[in-house]
Amino acid sequence: MGWIEGRRRWVWLSGLVFVALLLTPVGVSGAVPVSSGDDVLIFVAHPDDDILIAAGVIKEHVDAGGDVTVAFLTNGDRCETPGQCSELDPDIGTVRQGEAVAAQSILGVAENEITFLGYPNGFVDAVRYGFGLPPELAHTETYASRGMGSTDWHDHRSGAGTQHASYTGTNMLSDVEALLDTSWLATYRPQHIFTHSPHDRHPDHRVTYLTLINAIEEVQAADPSYQPYIHTTIVHVKDPDQWGLWLSLI
Repeated sequence: MGWIEGRRRWVWLSGLVFVALLLTPVGVSGAVPVSSGDDVLIFVAHPDDDILIAAGVIKEHVDAGGDVTVAFLTNGDRCETPGQCSELDPDIGTVRQGEAVAAQSILGVAENEITFLGYPNGFVDAVRYGFGLPPELAHTETYASRGMGSTDWHDHRSGAGTQHASYTGTNMLSDVEALLDTSWLATYRPQHIFTHSPHDRHPDHRVTYLTLINAIEEVQAADPSYQPYIHTTIVHVKDPDQWGLWLSLI
């Protein structure tokens, strides 16, 4: 099966279970309904994962008057369509930021409720665990030109306008932890977080989940009362021939 054919199959399969996954969110604490007064965080690896994981949740919560923040760990800055663009095209991230903002606007989420952490697509594990990065990467520090503050999350919360984070695991964890810290977002602290499953086939997705859990543990060390509900979803099944096991793994 070719890459494009496989990708189409994943989209088709995700559509089959999309409604069921969103109507019955599953997390480490079980299925818990989201109330209109709850703060919701959508924390995903790439632009498009937000739609696959939680489009229905987002639309329903916004329509009910609830607050939703969407955070992307990367800008999706890696081309995976051979013959159409360079794998490390420096412009892909900027294009995908714009696409993400446009998609969320359809669901009712304003651009100032979207944040891009700006880490490199395809190398989340390398950054988080210090495996080393290829020298041909177009960027060596976090970046963004769309979303909250029209810059990346690290730069935005620093208030400096030019203070981006180098690609290190410490910086990544600190930036994710800050998404949960009321000192950065006034009174906002998400009671419900929608993210990837640790059983997802994509390494960026698995490490996004693990980094979130590490960040929550850091916050809980200072404030044990913080106990958010984590709702996880698989985007890429490990074995496409056993996609019926999807629900049993999340």
